[in-house]
This record gives sequence, C-alpha cells and structure tokens, in this order.
Amino acid sequence: MTFHIFLQSRENSTRYPKKILKKICGKTVFQLIVERLENINDSKIFLITGPKEKNDKLIKESLDYGIEYFSGSENNVLDRFHNAIQKFNSKKIIRITGDCPLIDYELINSTQTIFNKNNYDLINNYSPRTFPHGYDFEIFDDDVIKITWEKISQTFNDKHTFESSIIPPMKFVLDSSLFSIYNILNTSNQSFFRLTLDYFEDFKLINKIYDKLYLKNQNFSSKEIFSLFKLYPDLLKINQKYVQFHALELEKFIQTNSSHS
Repeated sequence: MTFHIFLQSRENSTRYPKKILKKICGKTVFQLIVERLENINDSKIFLITGPKEKNDKLIKESLDYGIEYFSGSENNVLDRFHNAIQKFNSKKIIRITGDCPLIDYELINSTQTIFNKNNYDLINNYSPRTFPHGYDFEIFDDDVIKITWEKISQTFNDKHTFESSIIPPMKFVLDSSLFSIYNILNTSNQSFFRLTLDYFEDFKLINKIYDKLYLKNQNFSSKEIFSLFKLYPDLLKINQKYVQFHALELEKFIQTNSSHS
C-alpha cells in the first residue's frame, strides 16, 4: 500500500514568514523538500496547508509541481489532517513539516520497513530526540488521526470553536496510552545539531549547506552533511544561539573539529 506523505506547511509562519517560498540554489524551500521526499519508497506527496486565501502562492507552487493539495484550518492542524485523510483516502501517512529542508529520506525509508513489519500505530524519531532538529517525522495509520479527532472534537461545545482552536495533530497521540508507539533511536546522539528552519540564521546555515553539497549531489545524504560539519565546524555557529538543549555538546563538537581543521 502506498504511503501518503503529508507535507504540512503554510506561508504565514510567525518566526520567519514565507520561509517555504524562500530560494536556495535557485529553487524554493518547498521544491527542495519535495525533491528529497521524492526519494521515499512507495509514496505519494500531498501539500497539507491552511486557508486558500492565505496560501495562494504556495498552492500554485504545489500545483505547478504536480502535487495535490488540501486547504484546511489555519490553527487546528488535527482537523486539517483528519479532513485531508478523508479527501485522499489515506491509510498510511508520513508527516513532514515545511521547516525540514534537510529531511533524511534514507532514515524514513528504513523506518517504513520497520512500520510494515510490525503492528505499531505510530513511529517517530524525536520522542526522545536523538536525531538533529529538522529531521522530525512520523509514520502512522489513519486510525490514529481518526480516533484522536473524535476524542478531542467531542470535548468542544460547537464546531466553529473546535475548528479555530490551536490543536497540533500529534500531542494527544504521544501523550496518551491509546496507541502503540515506537521511537527510532540514533546510533549516536545528534540532537545538538540544529538543521530546522525557524529563523533567518537557520536559513543562512541551510543555504550554506546546499551551496556546498547540492551541485555535486542533488540528493546529498546526512552522512555528507556531517562530513561537511567536520570540515567546516564554524558553520554551526551561524544559528548556534538557538540551540537550547545540549549546547555544551555542540560547543565541544565545534571546538574539537576546529582543532582538526
């Protein structure tokens, strides 16, 4: 059965507006994410976004790229996902967000195998976190969203209040005991690497990574990224101020590899 990749993104991100449409190596962040997602086995990509009038440029970009989209609630991403699952008749879903331009498609491919061979309702790679920020994903069955949607929506008195409330799709799932959840652990702790796109400094770092790797290999791997950091550890100083956890580990990595370079 084909996995449906739900690329969750919208234009009006609060910390770095319209980041999904910023250009790196002549392509938008959206295009670059899609290129990496195209390496995922047995899958089809969908854009899952907010209201049409607020995301018209992103939707056009998606359609130009031949990717179907679903436009739903601005704040209630759980409701957005629930309705998208109904529209696309999705059974097995991979969720990726628009702040992951360096998403590790090889890791997702290996996780698909684990998901197919077991009876887990959901697999994630960040609870607890051992992979870099910016590699986050989940693989789950449609029932995970359907059951969660039913339980949470019943706690609201009216449909409008529910649809306009800020409800992420995964918090209830990960906090509850209703589902069989498995966490992928990295062979070594790389949680101190910040490769997500939330701020301008994150964009500068990701831009540098693409500048150095993309022309040689459009589908460059995580291994190539970390080899780059060992050669140019000062790159990690670009967005170092946003590394909240394991800051000492990051500083140690920079210092150790600076002495070797």
